[in-house]
Amino acid sequence: MSKHIIRPVYRSIVVTLAVWGLSACAGVPVAVTAGTIAVDGFSYAATGKGTADHLISGLTGEDCAMLRGFNDKPVCRPNTSTLLADAGTAPMG
Repeated sequence: MSKHIIRPVYRSIVVTLAVWGLSACAGVPVAVTAGTIAVDGFSYAATGKGTADHLISGLTGEDCAMLRGFNDKPVCRPNTSTLLADAGTAPMG
């Protein structure tokens, strides 16, 4: 084979490996992916929210669930447990 044929083949292999290596899915073991899905499933079953929803809720200080957006409801709503906790500590009178 001539060098002119090998170079494009070599170049396409290098480009393919680079794209695959830089993608978000490359190198993540199946066990890690399965574990993440399991944790998210348990979180959703226990609280009605996934792990990303808990992260967003923690960052915003509101009760956020991405699934609500698919039902034409607001994704985030005021956190009633925080409001109740604050109401219990407010001085009366």
